[in-house]
Amino acid sequence: MTIGVSPAYFLSKFGEHFTVDDVVGEVPLLKEMGFSNLQLEITHLEHLDDWDASALLNLRSVCEEHRMTVSQLVAHFWIGAFADRRAIEVGIDDHQIARCVALAENLPGCEIITVPFGKFCMAWGEFFSFESYHSLERNLLHTMKKMCTAAGEKGLALAMELQPGAVIAGISGALRIMEMMDFPANLGYNFDTGHANAMREIVELVPSRMDGRLIGTHLCDNDGAVNLSLAVGAGSIDWTKTIAALEGCGYHGSYDLEIMCPPEEVERQYLEGKRNLMQFMNT
Repeated sequence: MTIGVSPAYFLSKFGEHFTVDDVVGEVPLLKEMGFSNLQLEITHLEHLDDWDASALLNLRSVCEEHRMTVSQLVAHFWIGAFADRRAIEVGIDDHQIARCVALAENLPGCEIITVPFGKFCMAWGEFFSFESYHSLERNLLHTMKKMCTAAGEKGLALAMELQPGAVIAGISGALRIMEMMDFPANLGYNFDTGHANAMREIVELVPSRMDGRLIGTHLCDNDGAVNLSLAVGAGSIDWTKTIAALEGCGYHGSYDLEIMCPPEEVERQYLEGKRNLMQFMNT
């Protein structure tokens, strides 16, 4: 069992335009704090270019020195590709997919590309007929299959991360998409406990419902009313049951904390979150 940090660590500390140097510079501190993994997020497409051969060499060197790995690449810059009808119809360019896969396969220890699905928006007066909705769904599936195939060719898995209001609606929606794609071996789910709680899922049932397709985590808490990312134990999630469910369903991936907080609070809150998580694990 390993514990790591999600991109929320870097977003909280440095903002959404955090740099290669920000990530590389934090690795020794993260190790000192007792973490084993970190997740890298590309927030904007233009930041893909930042991770050139030199940047990757620097990250690999510091990770090897401190025995750290990258548990996921979160492709946040794709969140807009699933935000409305037009974006889904256009899809994602093959070259973009290839660039993202190339980055992931060169990150130390990385085996997962996570694709976040944010809130789906409809224009004023827009509506879907039965036929037009299923046309939208076919376009979505086409893009998902392209990403899944490209990742699979390099030995990588693709994980869906669903926010409240996403076009893929909750755990049932994710399972339906997987079924429609004939359950590709490398397609799974990134379990953001805060999103699940805000979507009114029974959080501790998610691991069993995913039946082995839960491949990554963003562990955070909230009260279920607002989609916040608070420290483990700071909200309404039953962590004793949730951790037991993860362990009981055979999850062997990293337990990565997702806490959004002010920059001056980052180290304290992540240490507190790790301590709380370990206490629940030992319950």
